[in-house]
Amino acid sequence: MNKTLGFLAALAAATAMAAAPAEATPRDEVMFLTLDGGVPIPVSHPVRDALDPGFVGGAGLYHTWAPAFAAGLRAHGGFFAGQGRHHDASGFGLFSVALRVRPFAARADVRRATGPWFEGGMGLGLLDVPGDGADARFTLEGATGWGFPLGRVGLSPFFRVMHFVDLHHDDVVAVVFGAEVNIFDRRIDRALALPGD
Repeated sequence: MNKTLGFLAALAAATAMAAAPAEATPRDEVMFLTLDGGVPIPVSHPVRDALDPGFVGGAGLYHTWAPAFAAGLRAHGGFFAGQGRHHDASGFGLFSVALRVRPFAARADVRRATGPWFEGGMGLGLLDVPGDGADARFTLEGATGWGFPLGRVGLSPFFRVMHFVDLHHDDVVAVVFGAEVNIFDRRIDRALALPGD
C-alpha cells in the first residue's frame, strides 16, 4: 500500500513538473511560408516613360520569435511590360532579408500572420533596364498589409515599394499592389501535442 501511494505521489510530482513549462510557454513559435503575386508599377523617371505595369511573384520563409516580430528570407522575380513596339520589356529578380512587425499582436494569438503588418527589407537585385542592360543592384523594400485567416491558410492584401539603387545611373522605384497566401501559420499547442498522441 505504501509503495503504491509512493508511486502515485512520484507520478503526480513528475506530471506537475512536466506541465509547468507547458503552461509558461503553451505554444511554439512558427515558421510560415508566403506565396505572393502582384502588379508592379514603375514610378521613377525615366523608366516610367518606357515601361508599363507587369507582374511579380515569389515566396518568403519567415520565422517568428515573438508575437509581433518575424524575420524572413524572400525570393522574387518579375517583369515590367514595354510601352508600345519601341520599348522592350524589363525583367528583374531580387533576394532579400526582411523584418515583419505586427503592431497589435497578442501573445495568445494562434496565428502569427494575421492582422495589420509592416515590413522592411534589403538585399540584392538583378534588373534589366532598357538601354542599360542587366546589372546587379542593392535593393530596399517596404510594405504594409493585412492578413485574414481563411481556414488552414491566410490571405493578405499588401502594398509594397521596391527600390533598386544604382550609384552610377538612375534609381528604379516601383510600387506593387498584390496579395499573399500564408501557409503553415498555426502555432502548435504543446499541451495538446504531447509525444505519443
